[in-house]
Amino acid sequence: MKHSLKVRSMMVQVFKEKYLWASKKEKSLILDQFVEATGYNRSYARTVLRKKKDNVVKLWSRKKRKTVYDDNVKFYLEKIWEILDRICAKRLVKAIPDTLAKLEQFKVFRIDSNTKKAFFRLVQQL
Repeated sequence: MKHSLKVRSMMVQVFKEKYLWASKKEKSLILDQFVEATGYNRSYARTVLRKKKDNVVKLWSRKKRKTVYDDNVKFYLEKIWEILDRICAKRLVKAIPDTLAKLEQFKVFRIDSNTKKAFFRLVQQL
């Protein structure tokens, strides 16, 4: 039976309390119940129940990075990347100025000045 990580950690805590203070015969019965409930291998289940450190699930939220470029820059960058057949970033950075100039020349994109400045900052940083 597949349970979510939270459910399994709660089951481990419940069974661990019983298992630590039980006699040898009771431990065998508790282990059987735990294996049936979680689907763990018997030897792994024994190891999990004997661990001193609690298996508490900690869900940490990752720190989000500051957005450096707005949605327009991302949109045009993805389009240029697609036009250039998804080349690697190293080559993409060097191709951006020429590609932007050609796309504006042929009126494929109408890019405002702020977005252009952001693109050239991108090229200069990398």
